[in-house]
Amino acid sequence: MIFRIYYSLLVSALILIIYSCASTKQASSDNKEFDLSFIDKKNKPKKKTSYVDANDNLIIADRVLSSRIKEELGIPKDSLIPITSTYRIKELNLGLDRSALSSQKIKNIDALAYFIYLQKINLSFNNINDITPIRNLDKLTHLNFQSNIINDISPIANLKNLVDINFYNNNIKNIDCIAELESLEKINFWDNKIINISAIQRLTKLQTVNLGNNYIIDLYPILDLKELEHLWLNNNLITNPEIISNCSKTLKTLSLGNCGISNLDFLKNCENLESLIIYNNNIKDISCLSKLINLNVLYIPNNDIDDISVLAVLINEGAFRRKGKFTGGFNIDISSNNINYKSSKNKKILNYLYENKVKVKL
Repeated sequence: MIFRIYYSLLVSALILIIYSCASTKQASSDNKEFDLSFIDKKNKPKKKTSYVDANDNLIIADRVLSSRIKEELGIPKDSLIPITSTYRIKELNLGLDRSALSSQKIKNIDALAYFIYLQKINLSFNNINDITPIRNLDKLTHLNFQSNIINDISPIANLKNLVDINFYNNNIKNIDCIAELESLEKINFWDNKIINISAIQRLTKLQTVNLGNNYIIDLYPILDLKELEHLWLNNNLITNPEIISNCSKTLKTLSLGNCGISNLDFLKNCENLESLIIYNNNIKDISCLSKLINLNVLYIPNNDIDDISVLAVLINEGAFRRKGKFTGGFNIDISSNNINYKSSKNKKILNYLYENKVKVKL
């Protein structure tokens, strides 16, 4: 009897303990504090990328690029782009102008990797930073990325068929990657941050080189560019302009505005020059230009010139017969120099220019 009572008490105690634990666990569960630290982490979503879907349609990540591509292909805005339709495109003109709004600009060109037959691309005045997607488009001959935000052009290093590249107004410091692009005939790197131009030394097919508004000092790399016709070097502190004389047989356009130049003797044999632009320098004597009888433009404002006798000599030899390029129609601009226009000699020279219908800006 006593045993039964003891046993009943023991069982009751166990039941009470179990119930108590269960209640405590439930309460604990109800009051549990979750770790919410992940909310504070900057889990940025992955960048959207272009891809080909299961039905062989090209899905373009950049909304603006997608719209422009559809326009080029004649595809309705609400339709998909069959990947096969990209194969027939050899040229894409997706350039804008300076007035374009930010919402109109292309930022991501990863979809261009699928345009494997492209030969020419114009993407000027967009908002492109990464040109990696074009690295395998080996049929490309012409690239225009003027006025974007590009700082790395190494993806073009293996595009051996490139003939004309335009990276005007970007953030480029290094152009070493073009050293092996021996088919290049025209390069434009105006308004970048380039110091070293040794990469162009072996590009002997170059005809037009625009390197204005950079940080270039040394012109030695152009020494062997025997086919060079147009050279733009404005706004660089050139220390050895005499190197240019090695291009004397072919050079037609030369721009050395604001380059710290004081002597033009290196130009005396550049007899094929048609346009000479040398504003904002320290030039006093221009008599060495007397043999440049093919000149049609002489733009030399803001120098220290006081003698313009050579202009009469050039006119007598047939120079300045066509409308001037780059200068608003003027053939000669000699404004802001030390010329005494009241002297009888200079009056006579100016009258001779006017009689020959040469447009002169004083």
